[in-house]
Amino acid sequence: MSVSRDAMIEELKRTVVPVLRDLGFRGSFPHFRRSGDKQIDLLTFQFASGGGRFVVEVGKFPADGYELAGAHLSPEKVKMRHLLRRLRLGAKGVNDDHWFDFEDGDYARAAEAVVPYVRGQAARWWSRA
Repeated sequence: MSVSRDAMIEELKRTVVPVLRDLGFRGSFPHFRRSGDKQIDLLTFQFASGGGRFVVEVGKFPADGYELAGAHLSPEKVKMRHLLRRLRLGAKGVNDDHWFDFEDGDYARAAEAVVPYVRGQAARWWSRA
Protein backbone atom coordinates (compact mmCIF):
# COMPACT_ATOMS: atom_id res chain seq x y z
CA MET A 1 0.00 0.00 0.00
CA SER A 2 1.06 3.58 -0.50
CA VAL A 3 1.94 5.87 2.38
CA SER A 4 -0.98 8.18 1.52
CA ARG A 5 -3.46 5.29 1.42
CA ASP A 6 -2.21 4.01 4.77
CA ALA A 7 -2.58 7.52 6.23
CA MET A 8 -6.12 7.78 4.81
CA ILE A 9 -7.07 4.42 6.31
CA GLU A 10 -5.75 5.49 9.71
CA GLU A 11 -7.79 8.70 9.52
CA LEU A 12 -10.94 6.80 8.51
CA LYS A 13 -10.38 4.50 11.49
CA ARG A 14 -10.09 7.53 13.79
CA THR A 15 -12.99 9.49 12.33
CA VAL A 16 -15.58 7.21 10.71
CA VAL A 17 -15.20 3.83 12.44
CA PRO A 18 -16.22 5.22 15.88
CA VAL A 19 -19.39 6.58 14.26
CA LEU A 20 -20.09 3.14 12.80
CA ARG A 21 -19.51 1.53 16.19
CA ASP A 22 -21.95 4.01 17.79
CA LEU A 23 -24.50 2.96 15.17
CA GLY A 24 -24.07 -0.71 16.09
CA PHE A 25 -21.76 -1.86 13.30
CA ARG A 26 -19.24 -4.64 13.78
CA GLY A 27 -16.37 -5.77 11.64
CA SER A 28 -12.95 -4.51 10.73
CA PHE A 29 -11.73 -2.12 8.11
CA PRO A 30 -12.79 -2.07 5.28
CA HIS A 31 -15.92 -4.24 5.85
CA PHE A 32 -18.65 -3.50 8.41
CA ARG A 33 -22.07 -5.01 9.11
CA ARG A 34 -24.97 -4.42 11.48
CA SER A 35 -27.44 -7.21 12.18
CA GLY A 36 -31.07 -6.47 12.90
CA ASP A 37 -34.23 -8.53 13.24
CA LYS A 38 -35.34 -7.91 9.65
CA GLN A 39 -32.17 -7.04 7.75
CA ILE A 40 -28.42 -6.82 7.82
CA ASP A 41 -26.80 -3.52 6.83
CA LEU A 42 -23.42 -3.40 5.13
CA LEU A 43 -20.86 -0.66 4.63
CA THR A 44 -17.51 -1.03 2.92
CA PHE A 45 -14.65 1.21 1.84
CA GLN A 46 -12.93 0.69 -1.50
CA PHE A 47 -9.86 2.55 -2.79
CA ALA A 48 -9.12 3.49 -6.38
CA SER A 49 -6.30 1.45 -7.87
CA GLY A 50 -4.65 4.67 -9.03
CA GLY A 51 -4.68 6.08 -5.51
CA GLY A 52 -5.90 9.33 -4.05
CA ARG A 53 -9.60 8.51 -3.70
CA PHE A 54 -12.06 6.05 -2.23
CA VAL A 55 -15.73 5.15 -2.28
CA VAL A 56 -18.02 4.12 0.55
CA GLU A 57 -20.69 1.63 -0.47
CA VAL A 58 -23.76 0.69 1.54
CA GLY A 59 -26.14 -2.19 1.07
CA LYS A 60 -28.68 -4.31 2.91
CA PHE A 61 -30.17 -7.76 2.70
CA PRO A 62 -32.75 -9.86 4.59
CA ALA A 63 -31.68 -11.20 7.98
CA ASP A 64 -32.20 -14.77 6.81
CA GLY A 65 -29.79 -14.43 3.88
CA TYR A 66 -29.79 -13.50 0.23
CA GLU A 67 -30.79 -15.23 -3.00
CA LEU A 68 -28.29 -14.87 -5.83
CA ALA A 69 -28.39 -16.77 -9.13
CA GLY A 70 -30.70 -19.39 -7.65
CA ALA A 71 -28.47 -20.06 -4.65
CA HIS A 72 -29.09 -19.06 -1.05
CA LEU A 73 -26.25 -17.21 0.67
CA SER A 74 -26.38 -17.34 4.45
CA PRO A 75 -26.18 -14.02 6.32
CA GLU A 76 -22.62 -14.81 7.42
CA LYS A 77 -21.44 -15.24 3.82
CA VAL A 78 -23.09 -12.26 2.11
CA LYS A 79 -20.63 -9.56 1.08
CA MET A 80 -21.19 -6.24 -0.67
CA ARG A 81 -20.08 -7.76 -3.99
CA HIS A 82 -23.05 -10.15 -3.86
CA LEU A 83 -25.64 -7.38 -3.72
CA LEU A 84 -27.19 -6.22 -6.96
CA ARG A 85 -28.49 -3.00 -5.36
CA ARG A 86 -26.06 -0.89 -3.41
CA LEU A 87 -25.34 2.79 -3.09
CA ARG A 88 -22.13 4.77 -3.17
CA LEU A 89 -22.40 7.47 -0.53
CA GLY A 90 -22.52 10.93 -2.05
CA ALA A 91 -24.02 9.66 -5.32
CA LYS A 92 -27.42 10.89 -6.47
CA GLY A 93 -28.71 7.33 -7.00
CA VAL A 94 -27.76 3.67 -7.36
CA ASN A 95 -26.53 4.14 -10.92
CA ASP A 96 -24.37 7.14 -10.06
CA ASP A 97 -20.85 7.37 -8.75
CA HIS A 98 -19.11 9.43 -6.08
CA TRP A 99 -15.50 9.37 -4.90
CA PHE A 100 -13.98 10.97 -1.82
CA ASP A 101 -10.68 12.60 -2.82
CA PHE A 102 -7.57 12.81 -0.64
CA GLU A 103 -4.89 13.51 -3.25
CA ASP A 104 -4.19 16.86 -1.61
CA GLY A 105 -3.10 15.06 1.58
CA ASP A 106 -5.95 16.44 3.69
CA TYR A 107 -6.95 13.10 5.16
CA ALA A 108 -8.99 14.62 7.99
CA ARG A 109 -11.14 16.60 5.53
CA ALA A 110 -11.79 13.51 3.39
CA ALA A 111 -12.68 11.35 6.41
CA GLU A 112 -14.90 14.00 7.98
CA ALA A 113 -16.75 14.35 4.67
CA VAL A 114 -17.95 10.74 5.02
CA VAL A 115 -19.67 11.15 8.41
CA PRO A 116 -22.70 13.24 7.30
CA TYR A 117 -23.36 10.72 4.52
CA VAL A 118 -23.28 7.83 6.99
CA ARG A 119 -25.69 9.60 9.34
CA GLY A 120 -27.93 10.88 6.52
CA GLN A 121 -27.89 9.17 3.13
CA ALA A 122 -26.83 5.74 4.44
CA ALA A 123 -29.33 5.82 7.34
CA ARG A 124 -32.13 6.62 4.87
CA TRP A 125 -30.97 3.82 2.53
CA TRP A 126 -30.94 1.24 5.32
CA SER A 127 -34.37 2.34 6.64
CA ARG A 128 -36.16 2.16 3.27
CA ALA A 129 -38.33 -0.87 2.72
